[in-house]
Amino acid sequence: MPHSCETAPFSIAFQSQAEMEKFAALLSKSVSLGNCFALHGEMGVGKSTFARAFIRAYCDDAEMEVPSPSFAILQNYGENFELFHYDLWRLDEGSSLEELDWEEAEKNIMLVEWPEHAGEDLPASTIHFFFSLEDGEDVESPRVLRWQAPEAVAEKLLQIKENLISQRAETSERYVAD
Repeated sequence: MPHSCETAPFSIAFQSQAEMEKFAALLSKSVSLGNCFALHGEMGVGKSTFARAFIRAYCDDAEMEVPSPSFAILQNYGENFELFHYDLWRLDEGSSLEELDWEEAEKNIMLVEWPEHAGEDLPASTIHFFFSLEDGEDVESPRVLRWQAPEAVAEKLLQIKENLISQRAETSERYVAD
């Protein structure tokens, strides 16, 4: 559940996987130390795809292999290992996040899949992304991303959204998941 802070909810429906990846890439270029992105959503709605695109763009390596941190729970990236990618799906209830460098991660950049497993340990300023399928359970349907973020970050996200929408070309391409 998101922490209470001054927030603004907004959303975008992606026309393709490539468009979602572009949004993630653009976002990666405007992050700051201390940013935490909580990636909410059911299995198969695009959280890992979004995280991979974000990480590849952040590291400026489009071909970089970005394994899911599902088994290890944590993968670090960046020149100084300042980007912490968590997948908390396997985290047992009551497990300590301290063992996963959580305090260190809070000073850096965090991507957290399955953030509900972190309980109340997410930073108060966390940016919450809610991924869903536009047409309910149809995996071929476009992905929808809603976000809740502090005002300054919400403004950046709106700029990224506007940039992306202005670049859209007429297309009949449907979203296809990996």
